[in-house]
Amino acid sequence: GGVRDADEESHEMIDDVPVALNRKRTQYLVNVSVGSPRQTFTVLMDTGSSTLAIFSRLPSSHGGLRVQGPAQDVARAARRDAARRLQEPLRGKAALKVDGSEGGWRKFARSLWAHRGRE
Repeated sequence: GGVRDADEESHEMIDDVPVALNRKRTQYLVNVSVGSPRQTFTVLMDTGSSTLAIFSRLPSSHGGLRVQGPAQDVARAARRDAARRLQEPLRGKAALKVDGSEGGWRKFARSLWAHRGRE
């Protein structure tokens, strides 16, 4: 486990996430688990942006991402955005974006922490 830091709003604990550098030391890579059942992706962190986008195939039985609460609006907007901007071979996939502000990252980290051990 990493060093834990108490979250100011919820008193939950958040792990530090190990980050790897590629051989040329130009990219930061981190493993992120999302979804139900949990799927692990190696994500290239864009240090010039405050947005994390995770691309996923749309569930065929649901016709879209299953996201609850305010994140539903973000996912819907991300799907529209992805449909407009992605190259043709990638159409039919969706992006879930995370607000890159400190509060947004904390909410994302809390969400990951809450699902830890339920895999």
